[in-house]
Amino acid sequence: GLIEPMGRWILQAACQQLAVWQGQFRDRSIKISINLSARQLHEGLLRQLEDLLKGCCLYSEGLVLEITESMLVQNVEATCDLLERVRSKGIRLSIDDFGTGYSSLSYLHSFPFDVMKIDRSFVMQLLENPKSLEIVRNILLLAQNLRLQTIAEGVETELQLRQLGLLNCDFGQGYWFDRPLPAEEARKRIERHLSS
Repeated sequence: GLIEPMGRWILQAACQQLAVWQGQFRDRSIKISINLSARQLHEGLLRQLEDLLKGCCLYSEGLVLEITESMLVQNVEATCDLLERVRSKGIRLSIDDFGTGYSSLSYLHSFPFDVMKIDRSFVMQLLENPKSLEIVRNILLLAQNLRLQTIAEGVETELQLRQLGLLNCDFGQGYWFDRPLPAEEARKRIERHLSS
């Protein structure tokens, strides 16, 4: 029963941190992604987001909410309506762990996603397993046809990164880039990146 209060706290802390970074760097391209639980997908989420956007004074396009595809099959119409209203606030939406859930492809065109994240289980086998390579290639093609940005999760080697680049994946996430960092270390990395 703690996932909902924890989720609210995480969302608030992430928004506050994003507002700090946006204020420090005056850069609207800085984004922070937050995983939501299925229990957060209700009307209270929209109210919390409205309060956070106003209270933290942040650029809404810097906020990305990640939703796993298995969450989409629960109450499809209400979830789609809620996500449309969240997106109308300028908040970006990402479908997380794509390829591992239970959603039907027929739902995919109904939901207002901006980003598709390819599950790390496919990325880890990208170079060793021809089937994983073909799955990733087809997920990327699907995302491009739907005009979604793509992020590959679990990138751990330069060879994986290179292969994903050849497949026209937009972004990568994983230990190849960095381990999870405290906020101050992340700030230093952002500073170095923006000044290079």
